Amino acid sequence: MIMEPCQQQSLERPIYGFWQYIGRILQWLGQTLERRAQVAWQRQQLLQMDDRLLNDIGLSRTDAEQLAGRYRPWDQREHGSH
Repeated sequence: MIMEPCQQQSLERPIYGFWQYIGRILQWLGQTLERRAQVAWQRQQLLQMDDRLLNDIGLSRTDAEQLAGRYRPWDQREHGSH
């Protein structure tokens, strides 16, 4: 008796593996977008803090703007320093 491998199984496995791969990519993309949204929200919250609150956590207004990605060293007049 000669045993032949089933052709259907060999086709399903690569397709299943492909969809697993696509699923992992979509999951990574979703996690990345979620994390970026969290970071953007945290940066916005940091910028909304007044100087007293920033001082309480050991940051200056310039530090907060650097952390939030809005620091412009060439325009120090906005921050009250020259």
